[in-house]
Amino acid sequence: MIQKPPRGSYPLFEGCSCVGCPLEKWGKGFSLPDGTGNNKVLLLAEALGEQEAEAGLPFKGQAGFQLTKTLRLIPGSKREDYVLWNVCACQPPLNRQPTNAEAFFCDQYYLRVIEAFRPKVVVPMGNVALLKVLGLYGILDKRKPKRGYVWESSITLRDGSIHNFHVVPTVHPSYVMQGNAPMTWALIQDITKALKIAKEGWAQYEPIYRLHPGQEDLRQELRVARERTGRGAWLTLDLETPFTPGKSEEEKGEKSGEIIRCGASSAPGTGVTVEWKEENLWFFRELMKLPWEFLVYWYAGFDVPILRDKGFRSEAKVIDGMWLWHWYQPFLFKNLGFVSPFLTRLPEWKSQASYYPEWYNCCDVDAQITNVRELFRLVSAQGRWQQFVRHWVQADIILQELGAVGVLIDPEKKASEQVKFDARLQAADAEIQTLVPESAKPREVRKVLKVLGDCGCVDGKNKRGGVCKKCDGKGIRNRLVKPLPPGDELNGWRSNGDEWVQHLPFKPTAPAQVKEYCRVRGYGIPKFRGKETTDEAALEQLQRRHKGDFLLTKFLEYRKLSKMIGTSFEGYQPGLDGRIRSTFDREPWTWRTASHEPDVQNIRKRPDKFFTKGDLQSYREMFVAGPGKVLVELDYKSAEAFVAGTLAGDEKFLKAAKAGAHMVLASYALRTPFWEASDPEELKARIKEDARLYDQAKTIIYLSWYGGTPFKIYLDNPD
Repeated sequence: MIQKPPRGSYPLFEGCSCVGCPLEKWGKGFSLPDGTGNNKVLLLAEALGEQEAEAGLPFKGQAGFQLTKTLRLIPGSKREDYVLWNVCACQPPLNRQPTNAEAFFCDQYYLRVIEAFRPKVVVPMGNVALLKVLGLYGILDKRKPKRGYVWESSITLRDGSIHNFHVVPTVHPSYVMQGNAPMTWALIQDITKALKIAKEGWAQYEPIYRLHPGQEDLRQELRVARERTGRGAWLTLDLETPFTPGKSEEEKGEKSGEIIRCGASSAPGTGVTVEWKEENLWFFRELMKLPWEFLVYWYAGFDVPILRDKGFRSEAKVIDGMWLWHWYQPFLFKNLGFVSPFLTRLPEWKSQASYYPEWYNCCDVDAQITNVRELFRLVSAQGRWQQFVRHWVQADIILQELGAVGVLIDPEKKASEQVKFDARLQAADAEIQTLVPESAKPREVRKVLKVLGDCGCVDGKNKRGGVCKKCDGKGIRNRLVKPLPPGDELNGWRSNGDEWVQHLPFKPTAPAQVKEYCRVRGYGIPKFRGKETTDEAALEQLQRRHKGDFLLTKFLEYRKLSKMIGTSFEGYQPGLDGRIRSTFDREPWTWRTASHEPDVQNIRKRPDKFFTKGDLQSYREMFVAGPGKVLVELDYKSAEAFVAGTLAGDEKFLKAAKAGAHMVLASYALRTPFWEASDPEELKARIKEDARLYDQAKTIIYLSWYGGTPFKIYLDNPD
């Protein structure tokens, strides 16, 4: 471990000192920059960790190992060719983030590193580094993400000269390690972009936008659009409503509302935007009548229904860029602001919604058409374009019809079933309120004030005619009155001798209250990604640790009943025809069909310790077929595995597919691989008897699918 300046002798930092820094005494270690900087790229992170503090160099711990692996995946990239540095040159106490004051004190070292290596591109890795370089925050903000965009910045050197450089923000390698393995691809793309800019430079993006078009400008745009129509011609539209700028595309649940602006584009690098006024609507009507091959949107589920309701229709097929991206990269975020840095040269624009709505709308349509054109090229090169057209464009028509038909509900059966579940919820709540100790319940505390006689002023004014300070001009004075003796009660309030206290009902659905209960009992609270949690998995973990605590089971029962009532009864609100209607898409990474708002595809069937098979069967009977119709139930179970096993002609694989991945993994825990079992049914029965074993296998499978490493799975589920 090396010492902080000025105790050590480091030529690079000659004249620098940590004296007076908040971390002078409490910060651990000190770091020198690492790397030669031959490629002119500076990778800037947050602060030293334990191993970095010992080594005196950045990125020497687990995050450094992850970074090294990532850099090896970039052709021609070597770790030693970069400059590695941190915002904070030491390790703050408890490995926490450095404060602004602490980071500011390390500016002297950051300046010396810039002077010594003169990087052409700085890559801030994480929000702390981003704040240091650009004064911004939100690397992965859903609405205004900063990751991957190219920014220009500069710094004044000690000799008064200005050093200019580009900035390409990205995620910290530790974020990738926290169950976000798919983000490795994003990290690679961002660093690759930085290397290219350092080598070739970066030209400013110069689109052709019509931000304030007049009627003649719109007619000219229409003439240009006519020339572009025909095979291979695409048009994109984007609607802006009062709430859309504050939401990402994945959050746009509302499908109606006042339109305030609309933009259009038929070629990358172009865009036109106008206010949604009667004198401008002819432009969009004529535009949509043209023979386009495809109409392009980013989340068509928002724009298309609104346009149809307004009478704007087109014969062209619809391409949803958000789902085309999902087809290409199923594990990454789908919002337009996140995707665009991968496929376009647009600057960051999502933060301009309120300041410059015209520019914002034109950037939206430009990003949509440019992203989808590039995705078309990439997916076609993989030989998967026609598959996407069949699976999304053509299937979407069927799914829209399916959603419009709806599912018929028996209202009397629904009402009677809800009464049963409501009664169970009330009974569970009554037990909880009785058994939870008062020390764990939330409480309201009040000081009691009593009005005493006047304070000697006249109508709230003192002798000089000013406002009486004693009574604040009210002519009366309030004084604190001590409560009644401890134990006395008044209108539900109890005195403890110093104040009045009223205990409020305990809410098992409130994480803070369940955490307080655990603290009162002396239980350790489970953690997920380093933060305390009391979600369903955590409560089940606490149950296993403290089997004698009946209340933990009641908390879990209350939550499951609340969720069941909220989702499966209150969430199912039929129309006048008695049918509930849903939106169908293919959001899962497997591209299976999914149902939302509400989910009518997954109707609970599997019993557990809170819901018997009879409970769920009775509940499912509220879904009925129409007159002369039959209700058919289908299951996707292991569909993809059956297809793969059949194509491969592998009987063992088919046997495993029939059992399911969770059952197969559980069989290995019993040291009897499923395909080697002499009696598969007997083995399945043994596994089902051990519910915990099956649940553990299920947890491991799901977390593995979604980027969890064995170490990460163990940390989140130690038992």
